[in-house]
Amino acid sequence: MNSIIQSYLSTVQETCPNIPNDALILLGNELEIFELQPKDIFIQAELFQKSIGYIHSGLIRAFYINEKGEDITVNFVDEKKLVVHLDALSKNKPSKFSFQALEKTIIVSIPKIHIDSCAEKYPVLEKYLRIMIEQVYCRMFNRLEALLNDNAEERYLNFVEDFPTLFNRIPISHLCTYLGVKRQSLTRIRKKILERSK
Repeated sequence: MNSIIQSYLSTVQETCPNIPNDALILLGNELEIFELQPKDIFIQAELFQKSIGYIHSGLIRAFYINEKGEDITVNFVDEKKLVVHLDALSKNKPSKFSFQALEKTIIVSIPKIHIDSCAEKYPVLEKYLRIMIEQVYCRMFNRLEALLNDNAEERYLNFVEDFPTLFNRIPISHLCTYLGVKRQSLTRIRKKILERSK
């Protein structure tokens, strides 16, 4: 079995220690590996999503194009996290977002029909999916709460605190749209924080 798939199955086992080996072997049977280069798309907006992605290495952003033609980043997904538009997948409708690699990224692709079939035979896999999906929802709601309740500086500081390893991997333009601030505003915020820390 491919070492990347073995690594993914190890994370499944870490999340659900009681999972039987037979379930892991069955799950591993139809997994695929995709290697994306920067700017490659894993999930395309307006298309149906048939697989869930798991990032082995690399970084993905989710984005949409607004009515003004502006590119708006809504999420960043790094190692050991799922790449999925949950609403589109659960309701079997096209994704509203595109998911694009920001750097060289290796993704384990898990066909939705396959994991559903595995979970039917081994219900413990439903627990694994639930835990991983809860993490996706938590990230979404945390961002929504920040946009509604925090000012620009608070959003920036919270991002740096919550995602310390992502900070230097994300282009400033994508970070600005994610935080909902203009580039000039973010520059002022950074300058003010730097002056305070002296």
